[in-house]
Amino acid sequence: MKARDRLLLFIALDGAPRGLDPIRLQKGMFLFAQESAAGEDEKYSFVPYNYGPMSAQIYSDLDRLVADGVVEAAPERGQSWSRYSATIRRGPAGDSDSAKASR
Repeated sequence: MKARDRLLLFIALDGAPRGLDPIRLQKGMFLFAQESAAGEDEKYSFVPYNYGPMSAQIYSDLDRLVADGVVEAAPERGQSWSRYSATIRRGPAGDSDSAKASR
């Protein structure tokens, strides 16, 4: 599993109904990198930054996930950042992927 896949799983968790802001994404993925026994290619590399550890690759992967339509970026009013949440992808017949999985 790639680091981007793990990022998508983290965003899709059902614990942030309004989505996750960039700081929470950075902190969550940093804790995963520190605590997990996953391989190095499955984790992000971090450097010290203004609000704690930061991985520029997370922002690149977020852009890619948004472009792929699996993550939605909702601008936060009055801020320069967005909240990120998973989208529901639709299959060819209009069924959601989760509905297909339960059949």
